[in-house]
Amino acid sequence: MVSEKIQNQQLLSVLQARCDEAQVFFREVCERIAQTTRVLEQLNQPSEVEDVKYRTLGADVLWRHWVERRRTTIMSELALLYAKREEAGERLRKANGKAKAFEAVLMKKQKTEELTNRRKAEGKLNALLLAQEFEKKS
Repeated sequence: MVSEKIQNQQLLSVLQARCDEAQVFFREVCERIAQTTRVLEQLNQPSEVEDVKYRTLGADVLWRHWVERRRTTIMSELALLYAKREEAGERLRKANGKAKAFEAVLMKKQKTEELTNRRKAEGKLNALLLAQEFEKKS
């Protein structure tokens, strides 16, 4: 009985650790999405310096092409991160569900055991009271 309780607590600890791990992974992916979004927003801001020399050399066109290529790369990375976030969210939901379900089963089992023990104690008490009543009458 004690061994079973220890095993159940250990299993609950493992399930909770998996849930915590999934939560950390989900949070990390969300942070990467936020960082990538900030970089994309910076690329979308117009250039503050419009230098005539750059325009005459054609560097402004090269710069715009570089920005577009970089924006495309970041958008692809962002799409992958969103997919990863969905996967991480599903993993977190499953881990959390398993931990909560197992915890609920343990609580129900504990309540059932307490009720059974209480009924056994009441039965013993009733038997003792009946024995005492029987002895008084005899």
